[in-house]
Amino acid sequence: MNNNLPTMEEFQTILNIANFSPEWSEPIFKCPKCDGGMCRNNKVVLASMPPKHKYRCNKCNHEVAL
Repeated sequence: MNNNLPTMEEFQTILNIANFSPEWSEPIFKCPKCDGGMCRNNKVVLASMPPKHKYRCNKCNHEVAL
């Protein structure tokens, strides 16, 4: 038997800690509408070819996919 394996709950906790990253990045480039900062969503990759990310302005909430 594998008595040294974590329980499912312990494994989920370990997985959540290991995969932690903030949902939105720090501003990466200027917003084309208001000169605010465009931040990338780190949790979502759009199902396009090639894959794209969603970016949102931290000032006016303008969104683009790149």
